[in-house]
Amino acid sequence: MKSCNLLILLTILFISDYAFSQTCPCGTAVLSDGITGNDIIELLCPGGELGENTQFDLSSDLVDIHNGSASFTAENVDEGGHCLVVQEGVGDAEFKLTSQEALNCRASVIEGCHLTRHPIPTLSQWGVIAAAAGLGLVGVFYAVRRRKAVM
Repeated sequence: MKSCNLLILLTILFISDYAFSQTCPCGTAVLSDGITGNDIIELLCPGGELGENTQFDLSSDLVDIHNGSASFTAENVDEGGHCLVVQEGVGDAEFKLTSQEALNCRASVIEGCHLTRHPIPTLSQWGVIAAAAGLGLVGVFYAVRRRKAVM
């Protein structure tokens, strides 16, 4: 009985508006030679990993993944968004999207290519100078304190 309930729940989920709203119109966009946006993603990220010479830009409202011959861009702006699928020599397809569709496209590209950006904490040159000066002051403080204790 539990498996029937689960099957009914999954069926309702996949035929609901929610399931349809999670698709990206650019993923099904067909270029003049029959290549779809999903095919472009597979070319750029074979097996879900970035392909050779593939670069990406990722921010809170944009995902752009490209190499010399193909590109897939999804951008969300205040009043909506757009996506662009391009393959050199074949042409391009661009769509106006709702904000939700743009977010869905962005999420599907990030998931399809396993794009993550983990910032590496670093210090600027002045930060390194300030850190060195601070450590130097701490060292002088302990050296003076130790000298007083010995005397």
